[in-house]
Amino acid sequence: MTIVISEDVKAPASTKSLLGMLVDSNEKWPSGATCATQEQDGEILFWNAPIEQIKQAREKAGSEHELIPIVGFEKQVSVLYVSENDQDVVAVDWMSSVVTLEQFTNQSV
Repeated sequence: MTIVISEDVKAPASTKSLLGMLVDSNEKWPSGATCATQEQDGEILFWNAPIEQIKQAREKAGSEHELIPIVGFEKQVSVLYVSENDQDVVAVDWMSSVVTLEQFTNQSV
């Protein structure tokens, strides 16, 4: 018997931006995180790395690759999933968005 595991899991798209999803989640920003990105399965990753490094990694990864192999697992601080109607979703801008603590703080006020 052969078991095949597909790594091509894609969550449906929300109508919200990644920043909007983070603000609406009412979750606290993780300590030490400089920014957040999202993967195609809906996983929101918080990073403790220079923002420019994450922006470059996000651009390099595109929609086909995950950021962890590019940035490194040790730079990941926390993970969050946001769901709508009990379904994990991706933001409309998940392929390009890098949300900073400053953006989050300014929207959460």
